[in-house]
Amino acid sequence: MIQAGKTGLDDFMSISDERPIGCPQTVIVEVTAKSGKLDLLDGMKRRFLNCPQVQQCYHVTGEADFILLINTRDMGEYTSLTRQLFFKEGNVKSFRTCVIMEEVKSVGPIPL
Repeated sequence: MIQAGKTGLDDFMSISDERPIGCPQTVIVEVTAKSGKLDLLDGMKRRFLNCPQVQQCYHVTGEADFILLINTRDMGEYTSLTRQLFFKEGNVKSFRTCVIMEEVKSVGPIPL
């Protein structure tokens, strides 16, 4: 429940360790679009936004168009997810997966 007057990020975050809920596989995915047409990119954004396994999504500059942080139960679930997100739905030229081997640091104070 969100209480009135609460605006801190910690008030909206409930899980920082995915293992207890059965989603220990974390991957970072670079996604490159086939087309830069705005309607197609917006469709990709909606697809990523509506996928519960996609924990974070960034539209970025550089060689890739999107960076995704994804949590799944295992590599089998991730493989199925790639078929849905990247092959079936379209406008994906390529994607590159980096599997997290060890979390060294994920949250820290932002220096002001």
